[in-house]
Amino acid sequence: MTPLGKLSILGGIAAIWGYTKNRRVGAEVAVGNCASANTELRAHNLSPAHLLRTCLYGPAIEEVLYRSTLNRSLSTLAGGNPLLGTLLGSLSFGMAHHRPLGALPDGVNNAALAVDAFAGGLLFSAAYVLGGLPAAIACHGLHNLACEIGFVNGVASTKPVLRLPAPKARPPLP
Repeated sequence: MTPLGKLSILGGIAAIWGYTKNRRVGAEVAVGNCASANTELRAHNLSPAHLLRTCLYGPAIEEVLYRSTLNRSLSTLAGGNPLLGTLLGSLSFGMAHHRPLGALPDGVNNAALAVDAFAGGLLFSAAYVLGGLPAAIACHGLHNLACEIGFVNGVASTKPVLRLPAPKARPPLP
């Protein structure tokens, strides 16, 4: 399989994973299983500015910092072992996505978010190895875009499409 084919598979995995994960979170927030529902709903939107920040600028900065800089530095410190450098860099990426207690919606497990980000770090590292920095940024951005769409779709899935007014009571027949 060509490197482009492998990158396509990684991008697809990143997108499906992000969409399904955040669709569930969005549904939990929408039905009120979250004390900070209004904050969460305002944070996730599909405005162009938010999508640029979440799907382009953020992934570009994180991939330069983690994959291009930190993973290589940690590999050098680990005696030239790229696998150990990738594991340590992904662990660092996961811990950077860990939130303080109380900062997440009630339905979201903080430790699960860190483990999820660690797995993302491994996936984005694989994209970096296969296609360099542009591939890692694209894979990360695609994952984040799918997360945003999944969250918004999860919120929408809990809202009724059409609310009919309740029928009026008829007066009793004489």
